Amino acid sequence: LGRLDEDGYLYITGRSKEVINRGGEIISPFEVEDAVQSHPRVKACIAFMVPHDVLEEGIGIAIVAEEGMPRPSLRSVQHWCKQ
Repeated sequence: LGRLDEDGYLYITGRSKEVINRGGEIISPFEVEDAVQSHPRVKACIAFMVPHDVLEEGIGIAIVAEEGMPRPSLRSVQHWCKQ
């Protein structure tokens, strides 16, 4: 859930649901956010459900990089979260 202001900026205000059902596996977006936000180049993030043809739901994540640092790559974030 969110809103756009008069300048076109998007503000995230909440979620329509609190779990992601990825092929029968129930995933907490809060746990995903905690793992990703611990990455040294991530200032903020939000995890959300995205439609998936086979699994029904997948995980999407929007990341805000730390100021003055390059945006972390998907591979970098995945490697960090597996540690």
